[in-house]
Amino acid sequence: MALAVPECVVADSSIVVLGAQTKKAHRQFVKGFKQYLVEQQNDLEFVDIALGNDIEDTEGLKDIIQRESVPLVLTLGPKAFRSAAQQDVDAPLIAGLTRDASALENNTNATGVVLEYKVETQLRWIKRILPDFKTIGVLYNPAESGHRVEAAKKEAAALGLNFVAQEVNSPRELPVAMESLFRRVDVLWGITDPVVLSRQTAKAILLTSFRNKVPFIAPSSAWVKAGALYSLEVDYSDLGVQTGEMARNVLNGRQVSTVPPQEPREVRYSLNLRTAEHMRLKLSGKIVDGAAQVFE
Repeated sequence: MALAVPECVVADSSIVVLGAQTKKAHRQFVKGFKQYLVEQQNDLEFVDIALGNDIEDTEGLKDIIQRESVPLVLTLGPKAFRSAAQQDVDAPLIAGLTRDASALENNTNATGVVLEYKVETQLRWIKRILPDFKTIGVLYNPAESGHRVEAAKKEAAALGLNFVAQEVNSPRELPVAMESLFRRVDVLWGITDPVVLSRQTAKAILLTSFRNKVPFIAPSSAWVKAGALYSLEVDYSDLGVQTGEMARNVLNGRQVSTVPPQEPREVRYSLNLRTAEHMRLKLSGKIVDGAAQVFE
């Protein structure tokens, strides 16, 4: 199914927002983005284009952008970004709600604020929340996360941390890999890796973490609610504003190729005090008070 947008919908020089807004967090992001830009320039207009089931099919997008002199396209999520990039549109692409900074770095017509914090940021927060823990463990699939693990090894050494990485080539290998890793580390850092972290593996990871009293640092608050110690979180409204600031620079004439991708500037975290108590962890009052969300 081709992308179908009536001509009257896209006003001349409208900013195109490409992608679904079905999730609350995504709507908060778009609202923050639009509000910031309108505050700076109140005559701006936007057109939201929600892709169909075949999200890769954006036939007609390039024609719309060229015909209506669209100055900028905001994409929502990795598939929407990939769809716009494949169309080879002339308008600069600002990627929102995507985790892969490398895809942006390799495209001279694109930039954005990625959802995932840099490795250095995540390791510094482990040191801040668990200052006595010196050995960080990671379970990872080389094909999915090898480049991030290599970067993490270098950052950990620079921060005075020991880093132990255990390969997992399939979910079937996870139980043996966990038992081996948990004997050697103080904390398990869960990087976003679809082979290692999934609904199917969640119970096993959390139970093994509890049994060995090795805290698990999770990628989201859903894991923290289920028993992980903490996770770093994104403030989607502020993320939208941050992305809007980046877009404004491009609208004001800066070449998008000179605007490097950024990580979220605001760091929030969720914390499970029940897990901390079970593992006899002494968290500072400042850390507890600073949590955006606390599970007890």
